[in-house]
Amino acid sequence: MLNHIISTKTFLLVASLAYFLPNKMLAQSDQSKERKWSISVNIAPEVANRSLSSEDSFDNFIISLRNNSEKAMLAYTGGLGVEFKPCKRFSIRSGVQYAVKGHATTMEIWSPPTGPQSTGTVTIRNEYHSIGIPVIASYDFIKKDRLSIFIAAGGSINYLYKQYSRIRQDTDSPLQIDNSSSIPAENQFAGFNIINPSAVVSLGADVKLGERSTLRIEPTFRHSILPLVDASIREYQYNYGLNLGYLFAI
Repeated sequence: MLNHIISTKTFLLVASLAYFLPNKMLAQSDQSKERKWSISVNIAPEVANRSLSSEDSFDNFIISLRNNSEKAMLAYTGGLGVEFKPCKRFSIRSGVQYAVKGHATTMEIWSPPTGPQSTGTVTIRNEYHSIGIPVIASYDFIKKDRLSIFIAAGGSINYLYKQYSRIRQDTDSPLQIDNSSSIPAENQFAGFNIINPSAVVSLGADVKLGERSTLRIEPTFRHSILPLVDASIREYQYNYGLNLGYLFAI
């Protein structure tokens, strides 16, 4: 009778080990197979503007005039990226981003005492096109099976390679503005900081669409570290918007 009880207990122990050990090993195997690398594509509709500062009191008067005539404009940032996830909650990403930033200047048209009469405004859209290489680290402070909420911060090195102005006339004047006018290429970047780093912060969410696909929704803020132009009035670019991305694990 005693031998029968011992044999029964031994059988149950062996059966339990045979059931639980393979499942535990399988779970560990699945975790070890978690993909650490992803490639991504993103686009971010944004609002772009600039901030002005100076230590000269006369410049502050000019800044006030410019702030009254210069407004934010719609812009965008987009590109390709790669992301590495060394552990469950931490990741780091980089890539190549194309960005259009700037601001719009609106001026009222006035009529001289003699000559054609005119009323209305002229809006000049000052665009700055750049290519950037960001390096951003993020941490998932909420992580579920299909949803992760993260905070991210980092920087980007940006190369300004093109700038020009778009002119829109809203007036009944018979006088016309030459919309094709542009700055000569040889003087296009005189005094500009062609290489300008920027700081990047964001708060976002990753939604898993499948085993390897993820949708990213990420409100983002960017601010340049150096002024756009070396001058007594320092102009710093900034932009904020909604970064939308698609990640594919490889």
